[in-house]
Amino acid sequence: MQINDAHVFLCRTDSAEDPDLLERYHALLDPEERERFSRFRFERDRRAFLISHALVRVSLSQFADVSPVAWRFRRNAHGRPEIDQPTLMPLRFNLSHTRDLVACVVRRGLEVGIDVEAARDCSDLVALAERFFAPSEAAALRALPVVERSHRFYSLWTLKEAYAKARGLGFAFPFHRVAFQITKGVIETKFDPEIADRAAAWSFSLMRPTPQHWLAVALQVSGASGPHLKLNWFLPLTNATTADPCPIIAATPR
Repeated sequence: MQINDAHVFLCRTDSAEDPDLLERYHALLDPEERERFSRFRFERDRRAFLISHALVRVSLSQFADVSPVAWRFRRNAHGRPEIDQPTLMPLRFNLSHTRDLVACVVRRGLEVGIDVEAARDCSDLVALAERFFAPSEAAALRALPVVERSHRFYSLWTLKEAYAKARGLGFAFPFHRVAFQITKGVIETKFDPEIADRAAAWSFSLMRPTPQHWLAVALQVSGASGPHLKLNWFLPLTNATTADPCPIIAATPR
């Protein structure tokens, strides 16, 4: 795996309904994960938790000589999971899940963030944008016909979440300090000086893995060469893998 490569693994939660396979996923969990698993009341949430954590462990094991069950994790001050084995290959990963879909991204050395969202009918997208988006983004959303607002909102939301997660901040990050503009498949980014970062240090990609879902990836950039993003549908602990499941519909030019 080259330093600029990032691998995205996607899994539909309804693709792992076999009780024996789910039990194998449960066997991979560490004690803290099992305790969290026990708190879920609804079967769909329990299954999504098992799939997402199995996906992380099995995906990481493709890039290091470590058994999926042997991975140990810690959380940073803002709750982002990280590998708790610093002597290993310096892998970075990030996980996101939403209704019916789980996504994980793995990379070596450089920071990475991913967000996946299931589009929902929502009448207050403009109100949400005015609360969380940069003023220019909120104004552009208001100017769109109502039927086009969902497309724009989820494009911007997933990009912001992916960047915030790559920075290890999550919702502690001031979303309105980063503004995205998407024009004819090109993502342009403007950073507020207060966040102490440079737009040139990041590459962004936006995808539609299903008609109902939006997915964004934020990749830290090293050197002049742009990062390579590889995509796979992946059912952990099985041979069910499909390469390149969805095209990139917008990206940072490199």
